[in-house]
Amino acid sequence: MEKLGEQNSEQLQQPLGKIERLKPRILMAEDDESISGMVKIFLEMAGYEVDFVVNGVDLVKQLSSKGPGYYSLIITDNTMPGGNGINAIEEIREQMKDFDDTPIILFTGDGGEKLIERAKNSKVHFMS
Repeated sequence: MEKLGEQNSEQLQQPLGKIERLKPRILMAEDDESISGMVKIFLEMAGYEVDFVVNGVDLVKQLSSKGPGYYSLIITDNTMPGGNGINAIEEIREQMKDFDDTPIILFTGDGGEKLIERAKNSKVHFMS
């Protein structure tokens, strides 16, 4: 009779089966489908899961609905119809304190000095 906690060698040698690891998830706000499609391919090839929204308002809503810890990273464009990226970032940093540790990358083609300063004040990694 086998005692509790004892296993025979056949049981120990059987494969555990496929264990699916949890992939880090990224939230990205981008209104240009060609850019978001390209970024999605690269990020998924690197092992990330990616969710997309098309403006800053939807970025804040999506983040709120999923809660802190759901996303490992936020990436946002700045210039989007229906709510720009920097306004969304400032709202997240000022009013959603549970997301203070979530890294945010802001990328844009129109990075003036005021935008750069706003990004720095909001603890954002800035790409122009």
